[in-house]
Amino acid sequence: MTSVDDYNIETYYREINNAARAVFPSAPLRVGHRAPAFELPEVDGGAIRLESLTARGHVVLIFGCFTAPPCIAQLPALETMHRTYGGREISFVFVYTREIHPGENFPPHRTIEQKLEQARRMRDHARISFPVTADALDGSVHLAYGGLPSMAIVVHRDGTLVYRGEWTVAPVIRIVLEDLLRQDKSAQLASSGRRAYHEWISPMDPEPIEAQQTILELAGPKSRADYDRANANRLGRRPDA
Repeated sequence: MTSVDDYNIETYYREINNAARAVFPSAPLRVGHRAPAFELPEVDGGAIRLESLTARGHVVLIFGCFTAPPCIAQLPALETMHRTYGGREISFVFVYTREIHPGENFPPHRTIEQKLEQARRMRDHARISFPVTADALDGSVHLAYGGLPSMAIVVHRDGTLVYRGEWTVAPVIRIVLEDLLRQDKSAQLASSGRRAYHEWISPMDPEPIEAQQTILELAGPKSRADYDRANANRLGRRPDA
């Protein structure tokens, strides 16, 4: 099995994220480190380079896919934030990863053209206007940043990673961005204070049942069954496997 086949799973299994989630708090890539560089294709043509984005300001990276309901549920709030902060030297970019609950209509990725098309369909369904890119078929950028199915990263304009979350939680990202804007204003006034490192564990609300049903039914019956089996214990159901 190639790395592409290994990364683009046919069916979700709970153990797939166990190792990545276990090491996420102490992973080699930490807040304060330089964010890994990348250049990724956009769904409508062209490419996006992290270096070009940081030359213009701070960058929010959202990692996810159509078949990850926790990710999709956050997109309306992220779109609002993009419209709020996009003109204030903050860029939002979605990095499309693997289908975490592949279905008949959103199957595992086998070509970059297929992946771009599925990413485009997600963008159109979610009605987001910030750029959507597709990671390589082997998930190289996704894995470099942590490899979890619904992650969020904020990169400072100087290239330093200043926030990483194992789940995308829009209200937390808003707090980070407001803090960055305060820092920028202080720097302009030559009154910037100290930089402080924090670690924080916060609760995350579950995605609405309606979002789960809509997304997974569009993806296909297999995706719905895959998600229900994987989340049987959390949803109070008896797992099938």
